[in-house]
Amino acid sequence: MAAALAAVISLVLLAGLLPTPPATAGVVGTLARVDQPRKGDDFPQLPPRCYDRAHQAISPCQVTRAPGRPWVVLWGDSHALMYLPPVRKLAQQRKVNLVVLTAGSCPVSVPLPRNQGARSSCEALNLRSLDFVRELRARVGNRDLTLLIGGFWAGYLLAYRALEKEAAGGPDSGLSEFRARMTRLGVERSPIMLSKLGRENFRVALMMPAATVPASAPNCPQGREPYVCDLPRRTAMYREQNTRAWVRTNLVAPLRAPMLIDPSALYCGPRICRGRVGGVNTFYDDIHLGAELTAMMTPAFVPFFDAVAGAR
Repeated sequence: MAAALAAVISLVLLAGLLPTPPATAGVVGTLARVDQPRKGDDFPQLPPRCYDRAHQAISPCQVTRAPGRPWVVLWGDSHALMYLPPVRKLAQQRKVNLVVLTAGSCPVSVPLPRNQGARSSCEALNLRSLDFVRELRARVGNRDLTLLIGGFWAGYLLAYRALEKEAAGGPDSGLSEFRARMTRLGVERSPIMLSKLGRENFRVALMMPAATVPASAPNCPQGREPYVCDLPRRTAMYREQNTRAWVRTNLVAPLRAPMLIDPSALYCGPRICRGRVGGVNTFYDDIHLGAELTAMMTPAFVPFFDAVAGAR
């Protein structure tokens, strides 16, 4: 069991789930340069103006402009950014201002206590992000601002279990100090940030967990990078019932009238999650959905954008 757990952790966290950011993430005003999932044709790319000269994303960055219209802030880690294709399309169609505020590895969260080590670039970014959305709301009004939040909650919960086992004298988690800190932010401090947003009456929509390729996935002769074979839902959705219950209890419950978005029906049935849908790959890599697939998810986001556009 220890070897199997170590393999899962290595796959999920050491091979791309939580890519380590640069040692120094330059912060200028509310703009922070942060890294992305590795580049590839099937992972969404922001407009060129949203990157610096080193091709690191500038966050926040306004992707669509619609003077006098409502605002949506897409906030979270790479599991928020992977839904950019349908979000950007609908923002353009509905004439909504879209700001992207994402950073790989960085869950929406408040910092850990100061007595638990120096703050990371993720924690500094989240503090600035909170200031940004507060200032934006003060300018445009609560009715015209909605936060669309996503995160790799299942991955953080998986890694957190490994940290708990390690602390109890079990096997080494295999996590670097940075990745362990990001895991703790996701599990311990994301609920506090969502509670804060709820107390401050922010309008929030939350995206539910997505499927991933488990370390124990069977051999797929048709293609492993990315994995294109079908998977049992019980393995593609890590501890699905427990994860969804955690999300609802810790992230959804503190919010005022939250909206929930779950596009997984496009690629997962009650028992099977498909490796290809409509001629495109489901996965970009083992822990991200591909941009061609998420571009097909527009219908799942229509009710959200209709609510945003109609809130006025």
